[in-house]
Amino acid sequence: MAGLSAAGAVLAAVLPVRQERAAGATGRPSLTAGARAVVANKTLATVILASAVGQLGPGAVPVVAALAAKAHHHASASGFMLTAVAVGGLLGSLLWTARPAPTPRAPAVVMLAMCGTGLPVLVGAITTSLPVLTVALALSGFFLGPLVGALFTARNALSPEEVRAQVFTIGAGLKITAAAAGTATIGLLAAVPLAVQFLIVGLNPIATGLIGLTVLRTLAKRPARARAGAEAEPHPRSVVR
Repeated sequence: MAGLSAAGAVLAAVLPVRQERAAGATGRPSLTAGARAVVANKTLATVILASAVGQLGPGAVPVVAALAAKAHHHASASGFMLTAVAVGGLLGSLLWTARPAPTPRAPAVVMLAMCGTGLPVLVGAITTSLPVLTVALALSGFFLGPLVGALFTARNALSPEEVRAQVFTIGAGLKITAAAAGTATIGLLAAVPLAVQFLIVGLNPIATGLIGLTVLRTLAKRPARARAGAEAEPHPRSVVR
């Protein structure tokens, strides 16, 4: 993994990337410009925060997979399960590439796909079959493709161009941190029954996605209410003299 990461860094460094300054940009943005842009845009903030909080459960999948394999005395099964997640993610990414959702719907797709990643994981709470669990995790991974694709689309569309790199970095940093926290948390709960662990891991993205979807709908209704209120106000009558 370290070797592949190093090779990727070298290849990225030699890519012929063109440096283009955003229209109207006066210089390099401040270190806090990206954070201010996220706070100023409530839809963007909702997407970034939800995608981070919803990563607590998926971040723990490698741990519960290993514990499930150990419980069934089949150590190599954890590798098969994680491979299934990766293959599912690849298929989901190909689907998103072929049929991406319209940009305005990307924030909602993030929330729905988050729910999709959590629902199959709940199967682990009711099954004792490793093949069934492997298929369920593959289905969970499938939703990672649309989730990541929609997340990148939403960040790109909602971020001001001059601070877009900062916004992406903030979002990625929060996701990685949340995933690590989820891994650590479920590790501390290793003595808890495996079914309970799968419930925790699966319910986290489901609850986060549903809450995020509710917030997005609330934010979408506010401009409509504002327009309706403005149209309902009586226009001042002109006085003819």
